[in-house]
Amino acid sequence: MVDAGVVWALDGTEEKLGNESLHLQNLQDLGSRYKFPPLSGECPVGEEVAGYLSEKFRRFGAPLFLKRDNEGNLNHRVVNEVLSEFFVLPLNSPTYYAPYNGAIEESQGELKTCLRDKLMTHGPKIEDPSLGICAEVAAHDLNHRHRPCLQGKTSCQVFFSSEERPGFSKWERRAIYDILMGRVERILVSLNRFDNRRERWPGGLRWSFGFRPRLYKSAYPQKSVTQFYPHF
Repeated sequence: MVDAGVVWALDGTEEKLGNESLHLQNLQDLGSRYKFPPLSGECPVGEEVAGYLSEKFRRFGAPLFLKRDNEGNLNHRVVNEVLSEFFVLPLNSPTYYAPYNGAIEESQGELKTCLRDKLMTHGPKIEDPSLGICAEVAAHDLNHRHRPCLQGKTSCQVFFSSEERPGFSKWERRAIYDILMGRVERILVSLNRFDNRRERWPGGLRWSFGFRPRLYKSAYPQKSVTQFYPHF
């Protein structure tokens, strides 16, 4: 199990309210299952997602990694700029493989179920500003549930516990960031060299294994190659 504060996950979901839908941008720390106040309303554009992440990084401290899906607003240029500013490495989900980000998918279900309970009590319409407050209260309630997977503790207790949450200085974060990005670059160089050799082989190859770099995926073309082990 990953330590609290190391990996966060980001994803969007919708809750049907009559003939309309409420969009919830859900952000969760995977180690503690701590849910940050969701961004609610209409589907946010890239600049709004970037501002949301920047505020959470400054308020709670940035993670080392952010798992995200491949929606355009989550991979927007300004979102990547915020991640680079805080030395956060993005981990993109493989295309059409939702289980990769399964923890946040489970979190979506929890949040929507808890929100429905709040709406049955208060019943605001989608344009009502209190709807966003209901979503935040739902996340707050979930953060204070005692969970067997956390040894009976709440997500809030684990996330804010200095004993269970490793701390990284800005320079340590940058060192980790530079090391991993350097490895990604070497992997990509190895992939390009391998593809160049493959093109010269008669008859080509039958692809049996897909190796696709996830870090800064939007900045590089995806490649599918046979299994190999690049040298670091």
